[in-house]
Amino acid sequence: TINDVTVLIDHLLEGTVIVSSSIDLVTSYSTTADVVCTFSQVPNGANCFVVIKKKGSNEEMIYSALAARESQTVSVAGLSVNTTYIVSTYITYNHVKYDGDNMMEFTTKLPSGIVNSVDGVTVVSASANCQFSDIDSGVECGVIVKCSSDTISFVARNVEDAQSVLMTQLTPCRKYNCYAYIRTPDYYVEQQRGVSFATIPDIVGIWDCVDFESDGT
Repeated sequence: TINDVTVLIDHLLEGTVIVSSSIDLVTSYSTTADVVCTFSQVPNGANCFVVIKKKGSNEEMIYSALAARESQTVSVAGLSVNTTYIVSTYITYNHVKYDGDNMMEFTTKLPSGIVNSVDGVTVVSASANCQFSDIDSGVECGVIVKCSSDTISFVARNVEDAQSVLMTQLTPCRKYNCYAYIRTPDYYVEQQRGVSFATIPDIVGIWDCVDFESDGT
């Protein structure tokens, strides 16, 4: 177009190179991503942008980048878990839009949690050994125990290291199933197959021993 030709002539007369931009790397999490991008030969007065679009949708999320810095990381948020997005760049200058050199696809991760084992079982308590993966900061992680008549949840620490969660106020002599979970206002993820355990019977009183095992117990 005439405007494109005019801008090109202006750049050549000023001895500059036509602007360019590209996506270099995307590191994705469950609802956020870090986009490494490059903007080259950006003149004063130009604006640089990163565009995130859900694959198959025309709705865009636009983030401003720093025109004064070439290679940079732009953090994006508000993404959906386990969803594929397309990210690209563009630059505007003198009312002209310059699309980036490439686009890149990435898929956000699905957070997960697992209870590996349960130990320290008493009459009314037990400890769940669990671990969480691909979680964003601020989301609720925890352990839930279920039996035929009750469901109790216990909040865990928001870390990806292995941890132990103390489960209290359980019922004596009751079989439970224990699962890890992750909860946000937008989604809930729960371990598919849990770990079973049973609390110890509440035996109080004096008992006569009627038989001994061979080891003396």
